[in-house]
Amino acid sequence: MGKFRNLKCVLLVSSGLISSNVFAEQYGTPVSICLNNHTIPFIDTDRPATEVVDAAYKQCQEVNLQWDKERKSLPPGMVAKQDEEFHSFYIHMIEARRRAAEKRK
Repeated sequence: MGKFRNLKCVLLVSSGLISSNVFAEQYGTPVSICLNNHTIPFIDTDRPATEVVDAAYKQCQEVNLQWDKERKSLPPGMVAKQDEEFHSFYIHMIEARRRAAEKRK
């Protein structure tokens, strides 16, 4: 019974953290937090997804430079592939959310 009570307490506290805005805004890497802040608000706009993501990358340039310094020990090909996949992910995320919003209408 004691283990069940402890589990309930952990779930109660963690669900409170997950639902709080402070936790949600801070979840992820500095790069993803910055990109989220500069892409998510533009999902409901008519701007092309590529344009939104490219503008977000410009806004997050300093964070991206720091991330590049942290990945300096990785092979250049791997870094380039990560960058390309991350950029593509954000474009896909915007387009998928727009399609889902259209289906709900």
